[in-house]
Amino acid sequence: MHAAQYAPLSTPTEQSLHLLLQTLKQQNYHFITTTPLTHAYFIQRFKHAPSRITLQHIFGWNVTFTAPDWPLETELLTALLEQGWLVPEADQYRASIRVSALNDQLFVHSGYPTGAADDVFFGPDSYRFVRELNRFLQGAAPKQIQHAMEVCSGAAPAALAILKYHPAAEVIALDINDKALAFGRINASAAKLTQLISLNSNLYEKVTGHFDLIVANPPYLFDKTKRYYRHGGEQLGTELSWRILSEGLPFLAKDGVLLLYTGIPIVQGEDFFKKKLEQLFEDQPCFRCHYEEIDPDVFGEELLEAAYQQVDRIAVVWVVVSRVQ
Repeated sequence: MHAAQYAPLSTPTEQSLHLLLQTLKQQNYHFITTTPLTHAYFIQRFKHAPSRITLQHIFGWNVTFTAPDWPLETELLTALLEQGWLVPEADQYRASIRVSALNDQLFVHSGYPTGAADDVFFGPDSYRFVRELNRFLQGAAPKQIQHAMEVCSGAAPAALAILKYHPAAEVIALDINDKALAFGRINASAAKLTQLISLNSNLYEKVTGHFDLIVANPPYLFDKTKRYYRHGGEQLGTELSWRILSEGLPFLAKDGVLLLYTGIPIVQGEDFFKKKLEQLFEDQPCFRCHYEEIDPDVFGEELLEAAYQQVDRIAVVWVVVSRVQ
């Protein structure tokens, strides 16, 4: 029904990260990824009051460490160095990736700080997004989900959440970033959900057929450097979210649902995205839409940027669109 296919872990680069996730799981590793500001505060504090290096310091906070600090097998250190996941810095090393826990799974994603155009996001939005998705899957979701897709999948947390509830479903992780798709495959393999399908596509460009469930937590900020994980396009970063929603409607099967988690700038007290949505569905009886603000204030530091001078705040919203005919 589409041009996707499952691609197994076939390179030493991906295999080394798969081994890392397996090892960290055995070590009961647990780390919750914070906002960039909190991460920066932690690093600053650690510099002034260093403590014994732990796995969380290395693969969570990305602090530098020396070879004697390495708490795992030397062979894994060598493999990660060879594949570039550990980077030498003078007589020390730093991990170029982070590993985060979400529910009972581990997810590999880009290290701190995220600055490259193809870095892969994972953070507080990921936790909120998957929490809302899990509530939906436990309650209002269609009983039988056969075809599902996570758009702008990144590390693929939502795609894997769907597979946990519906292991027989065909689930696509769709992203324009090859690094994101690779991390998604690694995370799926570590979670023993290897039926995940990866597809490099600019939104729905390479997608065909109809889906029972489409989910997305896209980039939603206006980023002048246009990094994949951050830039949501024009209209103060809402362009990508709008396209995912409006262009996704034709791909919904009967009784299918599209779930969108995104950030919306509130300008002089007005939610212009909600108004556009109301206009979109005004003459479309085939669809029902629920719109809810679930966090009133995120990324407050963005208000210092020139593009956000007229913005009061950035709110997180949860949009549920159901095809009823």
